[in-house]
Amino acid sequence: MFGDEDKACIWLTEPQERFGGKSLMQLAENPAVADHIEEALRRIHEEQIFKD
Repeated sequence: MFGDEDKACIWLTEPQERFGGKSLMQLAENPAVADHIEEALRRIHEEQIFKD
C-alpha cells in the first residue's frame, strides 16, 4: 500500500499523538479497533490514496 515496507512499519509502530500516544499496532490489540483499522486500510488500498 505504501510502496515501501520500511515506511509502512514505521507508520504502524510509531506512537502517534492523534492516537493518544499509541501506535496503530498497539490500538489493534483491541479486536474491535483492529476491524476498523483493517477496513480503513482496505479503503485506502482500493482508492490507491498513497499511490505515486
